[in-house]
Amino acid sequence: MVVIPAVSKRESRKVKLRCFTQDSGLYILYNIKEGVIIIYKKLGFWILIILIVSSGFFFFRGYFTPMEVKGVSVKRQNLEVTVTATSTGIVKSDVEVNITAQRTGKIAKLYIEEGDRVKAGDLIAELDISEVKANLKKAKADIKKAEVDLNNAGIEYKRKDPLFKEGLVTQQDLDNAQKLLSIAEAELEMAKAAADVAQLQYDYSFLRTPVSGVVSERRVDVGDTAAPGPVIASVVDPHNLYIKAPIDEADISSVRLGQTVKITMDAYPEKFFYGKVIKISPIVLGVKQEARTFEVRISIPDDGIVLKPGMSADIEIVTGEAKNTLVVPSQAIIEKGTEKIVYVSEGGRAKQKKVKIGIYNWNFTEIKEGIAEGEKIIITPDKPGFKEGVRVKIVDSS
Repeated sequence: MVVIPAVSKRESRKVKLRCFTQDSGLYILYNIKEGVIIIYKKLGFWILIILIVSSGFFFFRGYFTPMEVKGVSVKRQNLEVTVTATSTGIVKSDVEVNITAQRTGKIAKLYIEEGDRVKAGDLIAELDISEVKANLKKAKADIKKAEVDLNNAGIEYKRKDPLFKEGLVTQQDLDNAQKLLSIAEAELEMAKAAADVAQLQYDYSFLRTPVSGVVSERRVDVGDTAAPGPVIASVVDPHNLYIKAPIDEADISSVRLGQTVKITMDAYPEKFFYGKVIKISPIVLGVKQEARTFEVRISIPDDGIVLKPGMSADIEIVTGEAKNTLVVPSQAIIEKGTEKIVYVSEGGRAKQKKVKIGIYNWNFTEIKEGIAEGEKIIITPDKPGFKEGVRVKIVDSS
């Protein structure tokens, strides 16, 4: 805002006025003939000059000052392409047995703890035997009674048979004796069958491991009720181990039997182990769209390491490998249609170069053609303002 004093033409004179703007303090001369127009002309002139000077400053500074970009020298090294599991792998055993009860009953005794070594046939647990023992005793008594009845029926039949021949007993008497003998024979067979069942139920009271190994899990305590189905304990062979890991369906096509696998484990954080792919599941494991995976089995090297079933393992399957090949950071590769390019500095300016690539991973890409060993390439082509022809200054990031 400009304040102009009310003066007549005859009183024309130079008057010092203050222009109240954000930048207070600009003084101009006021002339009655030109008035406010002089003020705005002069103000616009200086604003224009300031804009031109500042724009030129920033333009020439940007034109002559090179953009700093990161770069590395193309070098040779070994390169691997790997596939990783979608989740942590688990150490498993080829021989893993879940021990379950064959009858219902309360756990009376337990003979194992987790981690115990057992031999085939060792007693694992014992169910309460009071009822089945009584049933077995009764079944054995029933056999004895049936044997006595059969013996008596046989004696009676043998007694009546010659009497019938002599006409001293009727045909019906002989038939009845024969029928009683047959019934006694059947009852003896039934008693024996019942005794076999009672004996089996008694034997089922004693749970034994069918294999030698280590108790990997015990799921019950004394007093718990056991029944057919639920697992009481698990025994594994600690010598025939492998790693089970899920591989995403998008990666499974590159996995082959016999491929080398890098293994790292929390139990041995500073060591690498190497195994082999020994089995690939022929069917998908997950039925949900977001979790379709294939189970892969990996052998574990027998080099003195102590592993236990249930341990976790991270795995990387080496699906591709190149020895002593030219590589560049993968972030340096730019796709333009079907072409792959990198940027180099020539004469202080960024320049494109077409390249032919080989195998690659997240970190490095193999270069088959287009650039030479030792050549410096730009690895930050995504930097704002970067384009071909821009002046650049490469800062070594290696």
